[in-house]
Amino acid sequence: NNREQLDRVIAHTLRPVESIHFLPVELNAETLRAAFEKVERFAG
Repeated sequence: NNREQLDRVIAHTLRPVESIHFLPVELNAETLRAAFEKVERFAG
């Protein structure tokens, strides 16, 4: 639940060199944050 840490993970993940960009979806900070929050809810 630490927003600053999550922001760093998102920024790192969105770097152009990351393979996540091969996914067939549009990726941005908002979509990644929503995905992380959804995973946290399911893990919860």
